[in-house]
Amino acid sequence: MKPWPGFRHVGLVLLAVSLSGVMACASGPSDPMNAPADVVAQEAALAPEALSRSEAGASDQARKVAVAPAADAARPGRQARAPMLVTRTSLTLRVEAVEPALASLEAFARAQRGYVEARQLNRGGQSMGATVILRVPADGLEILMSGVRGLGTVLSLESSAEDVGGEVHDLGAQIRNWQAEERQLQALFARAGKIPELLEVERELSRVRGEIDRAQARLNDLNTQVAFATVTVTLQEPAAPGTPAGWSAPGVVREALRALGATLAALASVAIWGLVFSPLWGAGLWALRWLWRRRPKRGEPG
Repeated sequence: MKPWPGFRHVGLVLLAVSLSGVMACASGPSDPMNAPADVVAQEAALAPEALSRSEAGASDQARKVAVAPAADAARPGRQARAPMLVTRTSLTLRVEAVEPALASLEAFARAQRGYVEARQLNRGGQSMGATVILRVPADGLEILMSGVRGLGTVLSLESSAEDVGGEVHDLGAQIRNWQAEERQLQALFARAGKIPELLEVERELSRVRGEIDRAQARLNDLNTQVAFATVTVTLQEPAAPGTPAGWSAPGVVREALRALGATLAALASVAIWGLVFSPLWGAGLWALRWLWRRRPKRGEPG
């Protein structure tokens, strides 16, 4: 007799069920209520450690999230703008001779790729003074100041630094906005058909271009001031020996001339007053003369 065809499939199913039961027994019960006491105790001991690890992981994750914005802000691309400083320095030097010191200052400026913006030479009596304004690149300011201090004795020193970065940024934004407006006006001008419309658009274009030119000029001036530091140096020679402080022959001559002028002006004023009042004092003189002639002479009867 032939076996039942499905017998082979039933046998395979029974074999699979038997194997799964054996594996379940080998691995132990998964239900904690039916698990042995030692297994339950081990899992209870490991639970707090696992919980602490999960909490630590959550804390680390929260810390990373909180620190992320600060890290992004610290990136080079997101750092605050560096200050744009306009540096000005003024100092007064006492030097042995003004003219050689003036030539040295100009040489110092040229050596630092700078230039002389203004220069004034003053001669007063037996001493001489000068004022010179130097413009040098900002990176060469310290070298220039070292050379300047070596020319004589520093009597006074003032320095200042102004941050114009905000104004530069604002000017750049304004220029971009006006340029965008200019492009829009140019497009309107190309589409305008009537003469009044063309004239109106042209007036607006002129206004916007004027604003752009003024802002660009100011921006260029600020960039130049930032790139080149300004140094104003006043040179003074010591007074000659034996000469009173502040005394000079030309000054005395000027004072004498002023006094002479004041005296002549006073005399001229007296003459003018006398001329104006001449009728009064003339009549008085005439009366005195008449009385003098009418007086009795000696030897004549009264």
